[in-house]
Amino acid sequence: MFVAVSKYLIDILEEHFEETAILWERRRSAVSDPLYSVIAIGRLDERMEAHVDGLILGEQHARPILEEGIGGDEASVIFAAAYVLLRLQDQAAADLVMDTLMEAQDEQVDGLRQALSQGPLDLVGERLKEMYQSGPSRLAVVAAEVFASHGRLHVTASRLRKFYDDDDPEIRQAAWRITALVGMEITSQIDVTNSCARY
Repeated sequence: MFVAVSKYLIDILEEHFEETAILWERRRSAVSDPLYSVIAIGRLDERMEAHVDGLILGEQHARPILEEGIGGDEASVIFAAAYVLLRLQDQAAADLVMDTLMEAQDEQVDGLRQALSQGPLDLVGERLKEMYQSGPSRLAVVAAEVFASHGRLHVTASRLRKFYDDDDPEIRQAAWRITALVGMEITSQIDVTNSCARY
């Protein structure tokens, strides 16, 4: 009987996880779709939150699902895993998110950035701050965008200026996403002539 109940629970948690990833991808598309109203997006948020709550309540059995998901190669799946791990408010779970980010590439970075931008930073803030201040540019710009998403980025921070003129186009693209988050005030801190020289 216990085995049957456990298998039934795992199936439910896997469905919660899959739906979280699907709904997040749908929400990302919805926010740039003029056919979606604020109410419709709010409903998507409510549906996703219900699935996240289910995973949090089933934390003990959900962990293996989340740990497998965060090592995946689809941004929406990685987001779902990392976001729920952050919501657990558990240091080991938060450390797993940050440890994965340190080695992440491409889609993994995108999914983790999205999760950190939406989830709580209580247990990862110090590591993100260190990453921004002294980490390689590919990670520092992620930390900057996460802080900007939470309204915690100082626009006069000197390192931020370097992202606009980085040789890596993905870092320059991230820099402009940060500009959209914090406002055009940030560009007054930059030597625009030098940054546009490549064009």
